[in-house]
Amino acid sequence: MAMKRFTLSFLLMLVILPLTAFGQLSAPDVEAVYGGRISWISAVPVSATETQVFISTESANSMFFATVDHSTTPPVFGAFESLPDLNADDGYGSQVRDFCLDENSGYLFARYNDKIVSASTSPGSLTILPAMGVMAFTVYDGRLFYTALNLSAGVDLHFGVIDSASGAFSEDAASPVTLASSWDPAVQLTHLKVHPVNHHVYYFLEGETPTVYKSGDTYDALNAATTFTKTTSGSLGSTYYTVYGIGPDGRLFAGGVMGEEPDHFKVVAYSDDDGASWDTVNTHMGGTSGQNFSFADADSGYYVYFGTAFSYYKGEANTWKGIGSIGFETHPNDGAVCVDPINPQVVYFTTDQGIGASTDSGNTIFEIDEGVEAIQIKDMEMNDAKTTAWLASKSGIRKVTDYTGPAESWTTYYPNGDGSPYYCVAMVNEHPDTAFAGNVRLYKTEDGGATWSQVFTTETPEYGFTFWSFVSAVEVHPYSSDVVILGVNSPDEGVNGGIFVSEDGGTSWEQMDTDVYNTEVQDILIYPESEDSTTIYVACEYVHDGTHSSYGVKTITHGSTPGAVFHNDMIGESGGLITNFGAYDLDADSVGNIYVCGANSANEPRVYVKRPDSTYWEMLPTAGLPANGTATALTIGYDTNGNQAPYIAVGSDLYYLEDGGSEWQLAYSYPVGTEINMLYWDDLLVGTGTGLYGQKLNGTTDVSHEPAQLPASVVLRPNYPNPFNPTTTIEYRLSGTSHVTLTVYNTLGQKVKELVNQTQQAGSHRVTFDADGLASGVYIYRLTLNNRVSLTRKMLLMR
Repeated sequence: MAMKRFTLSFLLMLVILPLTAFGQLSAPDVEAVYGGRISWISAVPVSATETQVFISTESANSMFFATVDHSTTPPVFGAFESLPDLNADDGYGSQVRDFCLDENSGYLFARYNDKIVSASTSPGSLTILPAMGVMAFTVYDGRLFYTALNLSAGVDLHFGVIDSASGAFSEDAASPVTLASSWDPAVQLTHLKVHPVNHHVYYFLEGETPTVYKSGDTYDALNAATTFTKTTSGSLGSTYYTVYGIGPDGRLFAGGVMGEEPDHFKVVAYSDDDGASWDTVNTHMGGTSGQNFSFADADSGYYVYFGTAFSYYKGEANTWKGIGSIGFETHPNDGAVCVDPINPQVVYFTTDQGIGASTDSGNTIFEIDEGVEAIQIKDMEMNDAKTTAWLASKSGIRKVTDYTGPAESWTTYYPNGDGSPYYCVAMVNEHPDTAFAGNVRLYKTEDGGATWSQVFTTETPEYGFTFWSFVSAVEVHPYSSDVVILGVNSPDEGVNGGIFVSEDGGTSWEQMDTDVYNTEVQDILIYPESEDSTTIYVACEYVHDGTHSSYGVKTITHGSTPGAVFHNDMIGESGGLITNFGAYDLDADSVGNIYVCGANSANEPRVYVKRPDSTYWEMLPTAGLPANGTATALTIGYDTNGNQAPYIAVGSDLYYLEDGGSEWQLAYSYPVGTEINMLYWDDLLVGTGTGLYGQKLNGTTDVSHEPAQLPASVVLRPNYPNPFNPTTTIEYRLSGTSHVTLTVYNTLGQKVKELVNQTQQAGSHRVTFDADGLASGVYIYRLTLNNRVSLTRKMLLMR
């Protein structure tokens, strides 16, 4: 879960269009943050000099396409745009995985769960084929072929013609034919190919022993009497083969992996006798198996591409190299690969950032993911001056500088080449070039991302974590950057999470002694109570297996001297313990109310608040919320009267509770299936499964109405720097002309200084507070509008 500092900020993981917005937000603007996890790549020529490249993604925007112009050298790679019938508002999401292209009609055929959908680049073209239980499929020479289980627990091959004008599929009268009379349900991965030389249909099965079915007739002569011959060779050792392909000369290829992560290598086997015998090749290229084979003709044979490796001669031994072996600006991964159908030296790869390309057969690669709105943002942190932000995503770490300014710039980082998904980030507010980024490991940079050092890893044996454990949250103390807190979540059953504290900026770590209690961390909030006392709140996932239970909000008290004390109990209003609650997200308002959201074991949404100076957690009303669903994200925003109010996400909807209200109000409804993971309030920045968006607090937006006028509201920003000595800057924004007073108080409620007392126009305002002559300690500044709306924040004077 996202982890954030104590600020009034808002970041929302959601799908934007189409939607009706009921809150006080303008229409979203797309930020230039592109990329994402790519599932499949394919390309088709659309003219003698132009190729269209298609990709599927793990986001709500299921598919994109772009045009590549080969009439110049080097080629011109156009920006991607989402496929009209398979974008965020169509609800197919990441369930669209592999696909095939029909060159004659311009239609694509994609697997959606166990079905096949077809679509073109024109809106309104999508069709769901009547096929059910689809296992494998391919398109060849204007024909579609797919395999599916039949009622007798066997496998049938279906086939037919694709209309070259409409893209409609017409199943042949002789279809289907039986491919196999029985089927092992344990076999999950299968591949269907048409042989480019003998034109027969081949069906491949996963396993340590490659199994090949070959049709008795060519692809264009299949009939009711067509049978398949099964060929199984002897065992090829311990390699498990999951990927198959057929080279341009008819050589069969099987791909797999040997060894276990992280010491694993790609293995390729090839056969020149229809699978009766195989030669195996250890490519000596690290990583897992690729997702497909792709081939490129060359004067001396042909190139073979497989994940992050390629062979420059027919896949044979001692011809394998790594993608980008000469140079790359990005990091390839073991996903799909595709050779351009017009220029075989142009190759497309999945990368940690999104999609990359090469114009020299894979020796050097670069990113081409402009327009790919599929980045899945997991966390974000921005400095108080609102100029620099760090984002954690499934496709790298992103940093923006001079945000909204004339020199705004976005940069992508993979600390030490680590392309694993990132779950959390943190930064030093006064020194935004110092930041932390977490996945399985925690990395730190002190020079804005130019260099990184690994400062923590869940792979340390003494911690007892497993391969799937990851750093789920990290936080830097706002008043002392030497103090860093991180949390670990361990999805494996029976494996505990953990909380770690560093007193030296991440150089060394002490694991908190949590006694018998499990802490599957989702979020962390550091809340300074005073100059020398801090409370750390840790939101923990609900896990109840009898021996490794995790739940609720844990607290850690941290004083001016090194050391921290863990407290397990989350006490309710009646004095009893709250144990039937999984906590997901935390935030605090400007007066010290601590909020947490999540769900109970029955998956009923729950929100609790701990008031200042209170020892217990109060459950907020549930009226207005759905009966079921986890409240996955929370932030503190403003209601229509300008008062602070909690906002939460449940399912694909966003709700807020007005100050003193007894029923939650629906703020937004997004397409069903949208995962809202993170909320960050200021001017609205929206991090989604499709990208990053910006919205303003200047009106409501409805897809069918003009923007409506809002009651005046105000934003009071955190002062900066904080802590300070002796001056600090306070900024606030008005949406209408108001009489404004800005006053500073000490913790006894005594007025220290009045900074503003006048009528001011709408817009942003900035005031400098000089604390010369005042003692060190916490001070409160209060902004009041028209003697009615008041907002307060804390600041720390440290001499």
